[in-house]
Amino acid sequence: MVENLPKEAIKVFCEGSNGKSEVISNVSPREAFYQIGHSLPDKINIVVEDELAKKIVTAVAETAGSAYNSQFNLTYLPGGASNIKRNITVYSNEDSVKRFILFDGDQKPAVPICVLEDLRQADVTKNNLQQIIDIQCGQAIKFFPNGGGDISDSSEVLLMKKFLVFYKKNVSFLPFTTPEELLWDDAIASGLYTTFSVKSDVQEQISKCENKKEKFEKLAEALTHGENGSIKTLQSAFLQAWIRKEDSYFLAIKTTLDAIRDQFSNLS
Repeated sequence: MVENLPKEAIKVFCEGSNGKSEVISNVSPREAFYQIGHSLPDKINIVVEDELAKKIVTAVAETAGSAYNSQFNLTYLPGGASNIKRNITVYSNEDSVKRFILFDGDQKPAVPICVLEDLRQADVTKNNLQQIIDIQCGQAIKFFPNGGGDISDSSEVLLMKKFLVFYKKNVSFLPFTTPEELLWDDAIASGLYTTFSVKSDVQEQISKCENKKEKFEKLAEALTHGENGSIKTLQSAFLQAWIRKEDSYFLAIKTTLDAIRDQFSNLS
């Protein structure tokens, strides 16, 4: 949609050198994409749930060299998984964009992903496809053909079929429930406790946190007294330690990237 706008209609919001948001006006579509770090269809656009997932996948790609990494454009959307799932209604109708979605592992559906070709023709109905999609996504997905006006069932069924085909071919799941669960390392945390003289009662609080995201928050607060950006710095340190291990999760992500690369290798 942005590619078809005149430059007078485009405004780019970006982070300035002072850390505050800036608005750039009167830029071409290509300049706008460059500013927000979003490539045009010559790259494979991989959508992930959040900034930390983006950093993890990018770090794995970078270990294979700049030429390998340059094939991919990693982005994440506000709203996380639920917003991405809704956007598949748009992605599945793109003709020339190379796009792939990597959800966190906790988004993997409990039911097998639907293979449209395996459905009996009698089951390819609006109500049945809607039910399959909603169960597979774990949320209600709405379809709006022809600008959202009155539509025929056949038009809506066509969009649902495209959705299912895209989901089967262009969606995969990272080998961890959340990025924080992947990166947290008790040994590294223990070393930081010693280095920064973290009090024993604070250590105990961190150990009792129900999830790793909360552990990162508590540890960052203990080390820097809640200084802005401290969690990202802490997570980056854990990320660098994890990358060096090249464990089974690292290899699984690299294998997934290879498969994505190969899937789009013959596309113009």
